[in-house]
Amino acid sequence: MRRLALALVASITIAACAIQPDAGPRDIPADDQLAALRNEASDDIAEGTNRIYLLTPPEAEQRQQLRSVQRAVGDDADDLLESLFAGPNEDELEQQLGTAIPPGIESFDTRAVGRVLTIDIEGEPFVELTADALSLALAQIVATASELDGVRRVRLRVDGEIQAWPTGNGELSQNPLSVFDYPGVLETSQPPFPAVPDA
Repeated sequence: MRRLALALVASITIAACAIQPDAGPRDIPADDQLAALRNEASDDIAEGTNRIYLLTPPEAEQRQQLRSVQRAVGDDADDLLESLFAGPNEDELEQQLGTAIPPGIESFDTRAVGRVLTIDIEGEPFVELTADALSLALAQIVATASELDGVRRVRLRVDGEIQAWPTGNGELSQNPLSVFDYPGVLETSQPPFPAVPDA
């Protein structure tokens, strides 16, 4: 009888811990929607001398950073950005590297004037992003474009229109953006500074 009672308690406990179905439809956060859409890997190979910037694996209580990965593409701005917009390849997905840039950016133009690269994207690919995801997506684009010789700042337009984009501190700017507008977002291989010795 005691065994029967224990078995009954155990089965009730297991049933209570099981995942329960939702009573109705619910909204999926925008960041989770992007993660679900990015389940296909790009065909790009992680080799070559050029670099794009992807997101480090997500960790609890810690903001994702940008990690550079190699790409065997030409020195042309269009080639490099096309590779960035394609997202991580299969190996990078296995390493849990990701991107905040939404899929489907297929039509864009680039034009360099002096040290500023203008990128004009068609459509409205960023409208569904949260503020944090948008900041990371912009940082990815700016850091990747800054890998090109002579490029120091990036002006991002949508359908030919100048936009006000958030910088790393959340302020909106219509000026061309640089990596310095997103401090602390680039992953560094530099070890932490040693502790100051006690006097």
